[in-house]
Amino acid sequence: MKSTSPHTYTTFSRCLHWLIALAFLCIWAAGYYMVSNQDYAIYSLHKQAGVVLLMLMVIRAAYRLKQGWPAPANQYKQLQQRLAKLTHWALLVLVLLVPLSGIAYSGLSGHGVYLFGLDIVPTNLVGPEQQVQAYSPIWEARAQTSPG
Repeated sequence: MKSTSPHTYTTFSRCLHWLIALAFLCIWAAGYYMVSNQDYAIYSLHKQAGVVLLMLMVIRAAYRLKQGWPAPANQYKQLQQRLAKLTHWALLVLVLLVPLSGIAYSGLSGHGVYLFGLDIVPTNLVGPEQQVQAYSPIWEARAQTSPG
């Protein structure tokens, strides 16, 4: 999986990049559709896809840490090269934070998160009527507007 040139990314890295980009756009579009149309029929699929996206991003981040970046082209100034590297790191971190924030929001609001039937964050059901309740009073108001 090594690149043939010190200035290119490996095939694995490129494929993983575009898979994550496509998944990110699809998950975002599904979320936008649900909120815009107040139609939450695909909400559990949206959450599960977010968990899968997070796993792919962790793989990508680990691979990037292990492999490093290709050598920068020499025609750029040192400041530009540093800014490029900082931008790459910022994008990796921010894209990791998007699914993490969704998992945190859904989990803390009591609605739970699961993947293929396995609880990642269990749904918080309380009382004889098994009502969903937020794990934190801070999230209580947000949970009232969440579709579950």
